[in-house]
Amino acid sequence: MSVESNLRRLSPFGMTIARNVIISTTKFYWKEPLIIKRILCPIDFSEHNEPANEYASVLAKATGARIIYFHTLVPSLPYGTEPDNNEQTNEDRDRELLEKYKPTIEGVPASYVIEVGTPTDRIIKYARDNEIDLIVLATHGRSGLGRLLMGSVAETVLRKGECPVLAVRADAIVHSEN
Repeated sequence: MSVESNLRRLSPFGMTIARNVIISTTKFYWKEPLIIKRILCPIDFSEHNEPANEYASVLAKATGARIIYFHTLVPSLPYGTEPDNNEQTNEDRDRELLEKYKPTIEGVPASYVIEVGTPTDRIIKYARDNEIDLIVLATHGRSGLGRLLMGSVAETVLRKGECPVLAVRADAIVHSEN
């Protein structure tokens, strides 16, 4: 079963599925216009991030928003062991990789955040604590056994996130006037 069909079946909130893009929100209406100032763009360093970055860039340019590129450093240590100097080395390496991501449109402001923990928990918490207006993330398009074994960060963020979420498939193409 695909992520899209699972979301339609399980989703307790409004959702629109367009070609290669899933748009979801826990809010059914807004009392005032939706203003996008902060776009969270989670990055896992896979090739699937590029279309999500393009969508985030186009939306940020159109709304005057800032993109926050966000990466979660998953601890590699078993529970109860003390960290060594490798954890800092991994964070430095990941920060360097994260800062290579730039908006695809000039003039869009960006910042970078790395947190340690479980990706879904950290994305949802960061979005809530920092008043993120929109999350734009990549979906790998796994289904069946691959999704079962690997889980789906995109699906969990779509279901549990408290702000609108735009999940972009790896094969999505962005068309922009700019």
